[in-house]
Amino acid sequence: MKKLRLAMASHRSLPTEILAEIFVQYAAEIAEPVIHRKGPTYHRLSPFPWVLGQICSRWRHIALAEPRIWGTIGFKAVGQGGLPMLYEAFRRGGKSRLWLSASDVAGDEYIYYDFLRDVVCSQSKRITELHLFILGKTFQMFLSLPSDSFPELEAVRLAVSGSGIKRFPRYIPDSVSVFRGAVRLQRIEIDAAPLNVNPSRFPMPVLAPGDAY
Repeated sequence: MKKLRLAMASHRSLPTEILAEIFVQYAAEIAEPVIHRKGPTYHRLSPFPWVLGQICSRWRHIALAEPRIWGTIGFKAVGQGGLPMLYEAFRRGGKSRLWLSASDVAGDEYIYYDFLRDVVCSQSKRITELHLFILGKTFQMFLSLPSDSFPELEAVRLAVSGSGIKRFPRYIPDSVSVFRGAVRLQRIEIDAAPLNVNPSRFPMPVLAPGDAY
């Protein structure tokens, strides 16, 4: 009995659907600090889906077959090293809801790809929560994206780096188009001090960090 204890463990008899739901709930739980972090530090891609696939063949099958497990991504743009894993996670996520936390602040390294196009806009149709830590130029470009870019977006937080603010004197375009088609949007938060944000250019009041939601 002692040798067979693991083989008789209760989780081995759970239906596949129940196990998948447990994994999805856990993935969402560990996602909270990645998405709602207040500082500019970003985790790598969550290792949870990858680790899950190494436990046993059954758990690997669940990880590969359940798109919601791949629905939370934290990404920092440093060279091109993380792009293959990023694209694989995007592919595995399919059309499921996506929480994306991403940064284009790569220090002294040059980014050899289009951050907005390849990381953010490539999945914009399924993003529900978005947290970007970006340079001033990227901030301008993001606000000028077409109005149909984020149809499922519910909450967004934009943090603009100090170096970007100094380099680009104009931060807010005359017309902020990106949020016009986001009919589900409930919260916009911008951290770009000393940037003076004109609330009239946004579809709802803009929160500063620390404001009550």
